[in-house]
Amino acid sequence: MIAVTGASGYVGAHCVGELLRRDQHVIALSTQPANKALRSHDDRLNWQYVGQRYSALDGLEWTKRFAGVATVIHCAARVHQTDADAARQMHRDNVELTQTVFDAAGAAGVKRFIYLSSAAVFGDSTNLPAHTANSPLNGTSAYAKSKIAAEDYLSNRHIQWDVDVNILRPPIVYGHNAPGNLSRLARMVARGMPLPLGAVHNRRSIVSVRGLVNSIFWCVRRPLGGANLSVWHPTDRHSISTTQMVNAISRGLKRPARNLRVPPSLLRAAMVAVGQRRMAKQLLDSWELDSSALTAAGFDSAMDSEIELQRLGSSL
Repeated sequence: MIAVTGASGYVGAHCVGELLRRDQHVIALSTQPANKALRSHDDRLNWQYVGQRYSALDGLEWTKRFAGVATVIHCAARVHQTDADAARQMHRDNVELTQTVFDAAGAAGVKRFIYLSSAAVFGDSTNLPAHTANSPLNGTSAYAKSKIAAEDYLSNRHIQWDVDVNILRPPIVYGHNAPGNLSRLARMVARGMPLPLGAVHNRRSIVSVRGLVNSIFWCVRRPLGGANLSVWHPTDRHSISTTQMVNAISRGLKRPARNLRVPPSLLRAAMVAVGQRRMAKQLLDSWELDSSALTAAGFDSAMDSEIELQRLGSSL
């Protein structure tokens, strides 16, 4: 039995769907009721609606829900929060919740815990060489800091509970209806908007939701080795430039890319002038993860960014 928290979130929902396709029995914990499509899998799916806030459940309640579970996939998290209360809410929903869920899983006898962290733990500064699992963490946002704190807790507690912990740090996750800036870029391409990105030849690590879910299932199927701690960087097979992203999405739409060749230095200056410094970094700078450790351990990321982005374009 596999339990998935955050089952109605973007990655969590894809996890549940893929596990069911692979004939796994799933306990799905969510702050949303199950939709009609998921209810059709009643024989293998135990959808548990936990109310509007996970933090309302105490450790004993979580332990009861994990009875008979071999693996917990912890996807539940607060991602977008920009008001003055962001740090407190991020800490509650990303740190305290992870602590409670992990300890409850250990108390219930769960042997494998898969934690969906984020490459945001490295910050967004241009990096060379690519970040490895041993690179220093430099997250500055409330979200990144909460993910670092949760990772620290798992690192310090997994031996006590004799749990095999897999921490995954995906970069930008994309796919049909995905949240985030890459999906916004795809929608601008779909609307036929001219974009000044045709001269941007940076290198970015991204991961399709299909590739990320495949890496999670690979973790589920790995042989247990006791209280190990593994940190993985799931990415598509190769990095990609912003120009290539726009062109691939356009191919999926079956229309020419309206990708104007504006010098990146001028584009950066214009974006900074209107208060879009962080967006300029995301669109213009290189930022890469080293996923070679995951490959060496036996996971084959068959996802090619250009093919997957073309698939995304065809779905718009």
